[in-house]
Amino acid sequence: MQGLEAGWGSAETLIALLSGALFIGLLVIVESGTAHPLMPLRLFRNRSLVAAMGITFVFMGTFGAQYYFFTVYLQNVLHYSALTTGLAFLPSALVGMVGTKLSEKLLGKAGARTTITTGLLVGAAGMAVLALGMSPNGGYPALLPGAILLSLGQGIAWTAMFVAATSGVDARHQGIASAMASTTQQIGSAVGLAILVAVANSGAHAGTGANLVPGLRTAGFTAGALTLLGVAIALTLRRPGTTPPAPTATQTTQRSEAGISA
Repeated sequence: MQGLEAGWGSAETLIALLSGALFIGLLVIVESGTAHPLMPLRLFRNRSLVAAMGITFVFMGTFGAQYYFFTVYLQNVLHYSALTTGLAFLPSALVGMVGTKLSEKLLGKAGARTTITTGLLVGAAGMAVLALGMSPNGGYPALLPGAILLSLGQGIAWTAMFVAATSGVDARHQGIASAMASTTQQIGSAVGLAILVAVANSGAHAGTGANLVPGLRTAGFTAGALTLLGVAIALTLRRPGTTPPAPTATQTTQRSEAGISA
């Protein structure tokens, strides 16, 4: 967010980006050289985990950012109070719970790949409908169809993403795999919001209130389009029944012994 104020080419922004890259490099060096790494780098060979990390990054960068723009519209365009704005999110919360229940059923029948894809597509449609519902003289009812679709898609995709992250991962590393997906989720939220705020600002007219609507709508359409990147990543996941099981400790020992004997 500071890049928008200081400028993406400013010394402050460049130093922050370079420092982040440096620390990531140090993390890789340290983790690859220790006998008991906090994050075993071999986990990156797990196709499902890497895909899930990419999906959670896109998910939070698009889905997560929508609630910020929804709040801006309610408070700055419709002039809702903080309490009224909070109550306006109640239908979304309830629909999100329904989405998680649907996710459980879809996971059992169709697997993570289909469940994630369905959730992302439903959510992307919701973003577009929500953007269309935002207008200078609009009201809350016009926002409900988009908000419901968005929350339904979010609930469907949420559980499935973390199921995919731990698929095929050894039982000892299930928590680490989940944490890796959660980390990309947080990074995606920050990066996605910064990008979409820049998009909203470029599409907004001077002033506040109703003048914010063009930028908010542009950000919503952009987020919906970017969600399709998550769909593309989800399609790289293996279909149900094709993911090889993670080797057990006994199997790993037997393979090692076989290699020594050979």
